[in-house]
Amino acid sequence: MKGFQKLAKRTIRQTLLMMLFLFISGILTYVLIFGYYFYVQFSRHTPSEILRTVSKGLYHNNDSIQLDSTGIRILDESDTWAILVDNNNGNVIWSHALPDNIPTHYTLSEIALSSKNYLKGYPTFIWTHDDGLIMIGMPKERYTPLRGYLPASLIRDMPWLTLSSYIIQLITLLLVFYFFERRTFRSMRPILKGLQDVADGKDLHVKEKGTFSEIAAYLNRTSALLKKRATVRENWLAGVSHDIRTPLASILGYSGQIETDKSLPEDVIQKATIIRNQAVRLRELISDLNLSSRLEHDDRLIQREIFGIAPFCRKIIAEFLNDYADENYPIHIEINKSVQTTQINGSPNLLKRSIYNLLLNSIRHNPTGCTITFRLERTDHQCKISITDDGIGLQNTLLEKLKKIQGKEADSTLLSGQEHGLGLYIVCQIIKMHSGNITFSTNTPSGFQTSIYLPIL
Repeated sequence: MKGFQKLAKRTIRQTLLMMLFLFISGILTYVLIFGYYFYVQFSRHTPSEILRTVSKGLYHNNDSIQLDSTGIRILDESDTWAILVDNNNGNVIWSHALPDNIPTHYTLSEIALSSKNYLKGYPTFIWTHDDGLIMIGMPKERYTPLRGYLPASLIRDMPWLTLSSYIIQLITLLLVFYFFERRTFRSMRPILKGLQDVADGKDLHVKEKGTFSEIAAYLNRTSALLKKRATVRENWLAGVSHDIRTPLASILGYSGQIETDKSLPEDVIQKATIIRNQAVRLRELISDLNLSSRLEHDDRLIQREIFGIAPFCRKIIAEFLNDYADENYPIHIEINKSVQTTQINGSPNLLKRSIYNLLLNSIRHNPTGCTITFRLERTDHQCKISITDDGIGLQNTLLEKLKKIQGKEADSTLLSGQEHGLGLYIVCQIIKMHSGNITFSTNTPSGFQTSIYLPIL
């Protein structure tokens, strides 16, 4: 379920990043909006600024009171009217742009009411002056009077309250997202496991319910189709093997008789030897095809047991020499003392097949002969089996293809058309089933080397 865990981590990471982005963008938006608002408001003439300017700009001219040009300009730019009320009698002794519905005489109570910032629908503001009381009236739609009082602590804590509210909203959004996505993840879990099983060649059946029921149905159909095709291929290989076995036995038997008949001419005996060798090779090829197919679809082939790797390798080399002894292909054996008591858990038959395939590979692809070195040693928590020859080696292009099938996702098609193909692919399959590793490399100054690493107990 690594795929599901990776998807879940990625989704959580993206969600947290999204929440962080929303949080930062919200704060920036808040700052920009209010910053712009205050900029616009303070770029105009504020009531206190107008009052101060008017108070400073009023002066006596003979028996009248007048306002200088700066005060008049500010009043006109802000579309504001202004009056100066005499402290003694309440009469308006100076005015500018006074609307018709604004009185020119005020009692103390009327002045008190106007101090509440509202007069005839106009927002009003007052300022003391040596000659009386200055009152200005702003346009009706510019300010809205508020009745009552607000606690100072509320005004002081307003930024923090706004920020806290925003954080609570983000947490709520995160919780809502979590509960909705949790159901999605629960539905995706069997889908991802099914995909992993299909990739590993396992049988599966995903329950067709939930959000991804249609995908589950397609996955089940795909699995059934792959299983059907694998069965057809196995049956075809089994049928071909059975049909070839009888004529192949006859070819081997008759060619063997001709090969051992000393009364026949030498060239006939040589041809019989070639026929027998090719028949043996065909028999091994059919066996490899069957084994490869079974390894891909049947893990039960590994009948594990615990055994010592050193005596096992000595026995395998001895049997190989008895079966394929040839003075043109001497085999040197090097078994390190560090592995004399080392044990592994695996299938002796399959590991024997791997070693046989590698030894025969060196013999078949070096027709003029070569020296083969079999080396067994221990490295950390693994035992290493190296099979090296000093033959003609491999081309770089073929060596690159061999390195590709070293991985866990080995594919037999990578070596299609190559003489080394199926045998080495089977070796990779067997080592993979034993949780081991395999590497291919060139031998210095010439030749080919295969190294197998198997876990030890």
